[in-house]
Amino acid sequence: TVAVRGWPLDPPQVGRWPLGPREAVPESFEHWRRDLAALARCPNTRLSVSATECIFGMAWTAEQFRPWLLAAIDLFGPARIMLGSHLPICRLSHGFARLYTTYRELLAGFSVDEQDLMFRRVAADWFRVG
Repeated sequence: TVAVRGWPLDPPQVGRWPLGPREAVPESFEHWRRDLAALARCPNTRLSVSATECIFGMAWTAEQFRPWLLAAIDLFGPARIMLGSHLPICRLSHGFARLYTTYRELLAGFSVDEQDLMFRRVAADWFRVG
């Protein structure tokens, strides 16, 4: 699992967290995407997507999350993405059900097989379960 810390952060914002919201800016998105693309070129890596509330704040929205998630999937492909929550922390935000509903909405354009990869099969293979 590759954990990319600070992924949609504007570096000047880092010192202020958790005192204020962290806002994504175009430069930070491009920097993150460039760095993630380098990791994605390593075929033995998988990307675990979780902790949305730690990245976008407790009041995160699907619109904030959409470009980052879709870019990650574009770079790694559905066969190398694992979707997760951040239990129990996500309960302090919108909760587990809202997070997974958001995942489903954002991934509606992917096939059932691709969604199953991201929701279940990649993690099962990576962690050698099931």
